[in-house]
Amino acid sequence: MLISLAASVAALTLLAPAPVLAAAPVDDDLRASFEKARRSSRGKGVTVAVLGSGVARDLPALGDRVLPGKSFVKPHGRPVHGTLMASMIHSLAPEAKILPVQITCDGGAPLDVTHCGGVGTPSDGLRWAAEKGADVIVVSRAWRGIDSGREISYALSKGAVVVAPNVRLRPSGGSLPGRREPVVPARDPGVVGVAVVDAQGRPDRDSALTSASLVAAPGHRRAATGPDGRTWTFWGEGPAVSLVAAAAALVRSEHPDAGPAEVAAALAASARHPKGGYDPSVGFGLIDPAAALRAVPERTSTETEAGLDPASFPAGEPPVIAAVGHRPVAFAVPAGALGGGLVLLGAAAVLGRRGRTRPEAPAVEPAP
Repeated sequence: MLISLAASVAALTLLAPAPVLAAAPVDDDLRASFEKARRSSRGKGVTVAVLGSGVARDLPALGDRVLPGKSFVKPHGRPVHGTLMASMIHSLAPEAKILPVQITCDGGAPLDVTHCGGVGTPSDGLRWAAEKGADVIVVSRAWRGIDSGREISYALSKGAVVVAPNVRLRPSGGSLPGRREPVVPARDPGVVGVAVVDAQGRPDRDSALTSASLVAAPGHRRAATGPDGRTWTFWGEGPAVSLVAAAAALVRSEHPDAGPAEVAAALAASARHPKGGYDPSVGFGLIDPAAALRAVPERTSTETEAGLDPASFPAGEPPVIAAVGHRPVAFAVPAGALGGGLVLLGAAAVLGRRGRTRPEAPAVEPAP
């Protein structure tokens, strides 16, 4: 799913041109659900903070949706991955504002992270985004070796829905860690942890098998507008968390009084569940934005958001939520998928991590 630093130059030369993105079973249902959701909600009044490599300003595709942001890294590099996420979110929640928060660096060229100097962490951006009033905060990558619990609690107390990928990281040397190793910030209570599935709804082999997965979204190749205004493709946790963040933005826009726990519960309750209702490889299932809009309960004037109360969103196994209709064709979780190797779209080489808190490079590629 990710390109190795050593192979990046060769990969750009040898990879086939980005294919025309054909409709897939998962895409058909998800596209229809987003279209239905946008009939009543388009993200108006919602600010989505994108914590990643930054977002290009003055990009025609994003219009006037991009707010002044902040960078925690130097040099700033080229904001490829963050811009792709922002353009995807904008295409699905077109009236939402985008708040760029740069905590990583893509480098000066596609897949080049060699000259990125300082690299921040989610903790750097979470508090700042929450203080700026972000309604949804999406973290672009998974991390290990840091503690973001306090900043997550602060963001939740400010009413922000926090979305993050629940995937396993590959350490230096290339050996795969156990799929039950927790990653940050998905492991923190209250975070909407996102599992990655392929075009057929099968769990990606790099998804973590922990209870931090609340819902799932597809991570196969997606087209989005890059910082140069051209069409790029990207894959992996980037598009998956972007889809969930867009769904959360639509829910928050439709239900502005709903707190983080209520939005998370609506996403989980409305998801197309795997057989059995919950599976750590996919959480409560594939997101269904249109159904999520209807899953938020009406609040009375005496009800308040639980916020920091741990009992409102406990750690460990997510609460049991009554299953909605299960569609095995659109969302397939075969019995052997948990341990079997799944075919990845894109390159399969490994990026060695340069330090305990450094995430992997994003999987991106310019379209011809």
